[in-house]
Amino acid sequence: MNIGLIYYNDKQDDKAIEQLKKVISTYPGSPEAAEALTSVKNIYVEDGKAEEYFAFVKNIPNASVSIGAQDSITYQVAEQRYLKSNFEDAAKDFNKYLTQFPDGAYRLNATFYMAECNFRNKNFAEALKGYETISAEPKNIYTEKSLLKAGNINFNNKDYSKAIQQYSALERDADMRDNIQFAQVGIMRSSYFLANYGQAIAYAKKLIDGEKVSNELISESHLIYGRSAMKQEDYAAAKKEYLSCQNNLVMQGRSKI
Repeated sequence: MNIGLIYYNDKQDDKAIEQLKKVISTYPGSPEAAEALTSVKNIYVEDGKAEEYFAFVKNIPNASVSIGAQDSITYQVAEQRYLKSNFEDAAKDFNKYLTQFPDGAYRLNATFYMAECNFRNKNFAEALKGYETISAEPKNIYTEKSLLKAGNINFNNKDYSKAIQQYSALERDADMRDNIQFAQVGIMRSSYFLANYGQAIAYAKKLIDGEKVSNELISESHLIYGRSAMKQEDYAAAKKEYLSCQNNLVMQGRSKI
């Protein structure tokens, strides 16, 4: 047993498993064998070899892996790869988990982290599917991040109507002040691009009058307000906002617009 653990701590996993399996076969049913089996499981999980662990356990008398345990172990394999920043393989493992356990205990976790992997791998179309799946669920720990990421992807895809839907849900449901502000910025910008100038102005006002808004964002809000007012032929309001934007930029030590 101790020799196996020494190999394990020395990152010689194959030799560690060999020694631990000897303990399991030599002392079946003993506390040492149970401890060795746990160590074997941990090594297989860390190495991303859940199926090999399940196959091994099938040949051990009076040992089995319940469906619930298989659910947990299969998820842990994917999570370990994610934590090691192996996002390409982790995405495959999360997908494998969701295929095998579509209603599994870690379904939301796997869906979100697979979306994160796809986002990091610049597979934005697949990432968007994951974020929108999470967003459609009842509010959970991944809702805010998913709505923000989905809104940003749709904004970058110039699908401004869809982006506004997600930013609006984020503004309504977010608990974090920063996320509420991000949502308001997204709605302001998207509304302007959709020529919904009234809504663009309304959200520009929210940001101008908001708390803890950066000077850069206040300047942008004045600018979008002014441009929207111009489109509405409200030239007095446009002039006022352009001057406010200019003054704000000068105060920041930047060149005039």
